[in-house]
Amino acid sequence: MPIQSPSNLLKDILIYYRRFMQPALSEEESAVVIYWLIEKALGLTKAEVLLDTQRRLSESEILKIHFLCKRVSLGEPVQYVMGEGWFYGRSYEVGKGVLIPRPETEELVEEAIKRIGLGSMVIDLCTGSGCIASTIALERQDTRVKAIEIDKTAIGYARKNAERLSARVDFIEGDVLNIDSLPNDQFDLIISNPPYVRESEIALMESRVIDWEPSLALFVSDEDPLIFYRSIGLYAKRCLRPGGIIALEINENLGSEVVSLFQGLDFEIVELKLDMRGKTRMAFIS
Repeated sequence: MPIQSPSNLLKDILIYYRRFMQPALSEEESAVVIYWLIEKALGLTKAEVLLDTQRRLSESEILKIHFLCKRVSLGEPVQYVMGEGWFYGRSYEVGKGVLIPRPETEELVEEAIKRIGLGSMVIDLCTGSGCIASTIALERQDTRVKAIEIDKTAIGYARKNAERLSARVDFIEGDVLNIDSLPNDQFDLIISNPPYVRESEIALMESRVIDWEPSLALFVSDEDPLIFYRSIGLYAKRCLRPGGIIALEINENLGSEVVSLFQGLDFEIVELKLDMRGKTRMAFIS
């Protein structure tokens, strides 16, 4: 496949493929992503690229860059193209079938870690890539962590990530909507980033999320958008130790409804917290 770039000079390849990936990415995004893709394709760091912009690339090298950039230009999330997403300073293997870790979720984990004592028992519900469970296990090695996921593809990624990072997590296939399928242990922290995007909100989301990331991990019906939170609350009534905490990522538009739900389940404290963008994205319940 001929590549219609001005030359095979690295500096020209940089300019061409930054433009090639637009409008799938903004100009600012493409300026960052091109260096990631060149490193993946050729093993050259950004510093090495900038120090050698007069380097001439072979046709095979250009093709490697081209095919990665083409995937991005067609809307595939950069993390899937790279095969990794970053969370709490660590690389997590991701691909189609597993939710890409988000910076907002890092805030949930950071706050949850501050609130638990030594030797805590922790369970992560709807673990996905395992980024929450593995982060807690690594940041607080005094904890004992279990993680639940219903999807076989996602739990496969979670197990690989934990093994690669040497995180001690017990992964269990289970359905959060069927609490009888979940462990009967007593936990000091129940943490979850469950599906919470209402179907009516899909039109507001980027196509690279809608078209590529797993709908099972994202969407709930408008008729019962808190279905996962209700099930988590009922599970917590059974398995949360006295003085324990529930830490949840929530839909920014449903904060008051989350408060009402957990108050209705007789939890005394339901605290909402804002994320880095000023959105109501976290709930802590005890």
